Amino acid sequence: MPWWQRHEMLGHPGRYGKESGESGSGVVMWCWCRVLQTLAQSINSVLNAIDKASAERDSTITKFCQSLDKDIAELGRELKEIKSHANVCLC
Repeated sequence: MPWWQRHEMLGHPGRYGKESGESGSGVVMWCWCRVLQTLAQSINSVLNAIDKASAERDSTITKFCQSLDKDIAELGRELKEIKSHANVCLC
């Protein structure tokens, strides 16, 4: 079913208008306004999702770096312990 017939069923003016000889430019303008309104809402939703994901990513990266720093410190302690055991065995 063409879009103008669906709009007529919803009570919007038809493709050629309700009166004979009336143009359908009002319908086209109404449709474009609705499309742009919906598009703007969708863009805002996408931008909000991107901002949320970016904040979560930053938080996750910070936690990862903290965990990595702890692991590096632990490996450094283990390395010192292994070196000290190696020096004791060589002496």
